[in-house]
Amino acid sequence: MRAIIFDFNRTLFDPDSRALVSGTLQVLKACRKRGFLLVLVSRRERGRQKSIASLSIKDYFRRIIITPKKSVKTFQRILRQLKADPSESYIVGDRVREEIVMGNTLGLRTIWVRQNIFAREAPRNKKERPMFAVLNLRDVMRVVK
Repeated sequence: MRAIIFDFNRTLFDPDSRALVSGTLQVLKACRKRGFLLVLVSRRERGRQKSIASLSIKDYFRRIIITPKKSVKTFQRILRQLKADPSESYIVGDRVREEIVMGNTLGLRTIWVRQNIFAREAPRNKKERPMFAVLNLRDVMRVVK
């Protein structure tokens, strides 16, 4: 099974404009059409579940995980429950020090979406280096096969 784990805040959702990042729906539709199981992961914050529900994106995801803190164990559990092959799966996020590190640790294909405030967060070591870096969410579709 192939999966794509998407970070929510600043990857799919722009908290400054309180709206989806441009291209979100198109990317989610295309990923599902290509046969991927989609998972949304977000750090627990006040109003987060309500925000996700109001955006009409929940039906794209097999699972939505809202957790106090993202961790390698969280992502391991997701992969295990979905029976997803890490070498055929992706993690998409805007933070090299969070999603990219965890994805690399688990052997996932990592995509750093270099948009918003963390676009200049340069990798400091090998674990923070993504397999792919894209300038906007739509460019994810050039990577995901």
